[in-house]
Amino acid sequence: FSLPGVAARAMTALVRYNNIRSREVVQPTTFSDVNQELGKDIISKAKQAGRNTLSATEVYEILTAYKIPVANWRIAGNAKEAEKAASEIGFPVVVKADSSTIIHKSDMGGVAVNLLDGDAVKSVVTEMEQKLAADDLKFFVQKHMPEGQEVILGAKAEEGLGHLIMFGMGGIYVEVLKDVVFDITPVSASEAQDMISSIKMAPLLEGVRGKKGVDQKALAELIQRLSQLVTDLADIKEMDLNPVIAYEDSVFAVDARISI
Repeated sequence: FSLPGVAARAMTALVRYNNIRSREVVQPTTFSDVNQELGKDIISKAKQAGRNTLSATEVYEILTAYKIPVANWRIAGNAKEAEKAASEIGFPVVVKADSSTIIHKSDMGGVAVNLLDGDAVKSVVTEMEQKLAADDLKFFVQKHMPEGQEVILGAKAEEGLGHLIMFGMGGIYVEVLKDVVFDITPVSASEAQDMISSIKMAPLLEGVRGKKGVDQKALAELIQRLSQLVTDLADIKEMDLNPVIAYEDSVFAVDARISI
């Protein structure tokens, strides 16, 4: 995992693997509304091209294929198309440079958030075009989501075990407190709920001091869909959904990364 300290905790989870699976075996949900072939095709083409990281477009196509809820998005090839995409999505929006050769977008000035109108979108896209040299440069235009409770999900391939699934609180809670828990795929509905209730800050998800709780049923389904995704697409070595924003009645993956 890319987050500081998370790798060590992942190894601790592996040590506890036998205890985790000593519980009563519950069959995981298999979602029939997914498009496994599309996911395999995207990954196969990326591998044939010699790439080990998927572009934002490829990542979101896979998320959509597995019915993982995402913030509304479009792909644009230039400033005019980006302005049109933003108008269709509705302001405010986020614009991210999308290229197979640009990995750390934020560090290179390839991310602009909370853009309020078309002029702002055109301005940042033009600036990115001038700053970023990439033959396949496109622009990922996405709805800027309102404030909610940030959580994080991840998956990492472990030889001989399948994938390790991670769930935890986002923002400062993962960076400072490292409030995350793990399980091994496949993850059932009850195991997904156990993961949610096992983190230290679980009461925040229930709602405290007048603040509303989040849709834990949707969170549990998201964990299960991620589990099925990486089980189906075994070539995925590592995957992060960070952040996922949880609301009272919904959840949305706002940013995601896949390594193969």
